[in-house]
Amino acid sequence: MSRERRITAEPGSFTPRSQKAADPSRRINITMLESQHDELVRRGVNVSGLIRELVDQYLSGRSITLEVDPETRQLYEEAVVRSGATPADVTARLRRMMSDLLDDRLKELEALRRELGRKK
Repeated sequence: MSRERRITAEPGSFTPRSQKAADPSRRINITMLESQHDELVRRGVNVSGLIRELVDQYLSGRSITLEVDPETRQLYEEAVVRSGATPADVTARLRRMMSDLLDDRLKELEALRRELGRKK
């Protein structure tokens, strides 16, 4: 059983880029698994900064989250992050990929419809 660890952010201890200086910070307490906290510390991640960034992304309505296998994640890191690709670069390609995916699904559904029509 994993132990939990409490993380506290002090008021005024940060000024995120997305917040105006007039928007004061708020102190909150969160509980996370000790193993999660240990891994973030091992990686040198600022936990408060990570949480603020995730909340900003969530509230912006402009982010999506995809679960992928480790190999795909590594390819993403190499092809997108290290190449300096912009969100616009990724968005354009993602739209084409989704269109291709829908085309494939429609073809599969049409084939299924034809097959069902023959079994009447």
